[in-house]
Amino acid sequence: MGPQPATGWSQHMVAAVIAFCAVFTGWWMFGDPRQVLAHHAFPDRPAPWEAVNAVYFPDREDRATKLVRPRFVSMQECRNWIYREATRAGDPRLRRGDWVCEIVAGDTVRLSLK
Repeated sequence: MGPQPATGWSQHMVAAVIAFCAVFTGWWMFGDPRQVLAHHAFPDRPAPWEAVNAVYFPDREDRATKLVRPRFVSMQECRNWIYREATRAGDPRLRRGDWVCEIVAGDTVRLSLK
């Protein structure tokens, strides 16, 4: 008698691995796994591959006028820059102005925080 063909759980394991690889490949090609990972693993701070853009509005009523400084590494660097700009504009307590720190991956804003 020769070797018996694989049956049962081994065939199911092969099918499961193939299905997983197909789903993962599709997600990688047509989705954005880094964005999903960043959203779940780093919900309130930038992921290591993301940056932080600072946006300062000297007048909170005029959102069209703004100063933008891209590519900070951390939220604290963003906030420091905002408060320096507000102080330069004569509004150190941000009573007239407004601001936001945007966590970005490439050109996509994932999250805006204060």
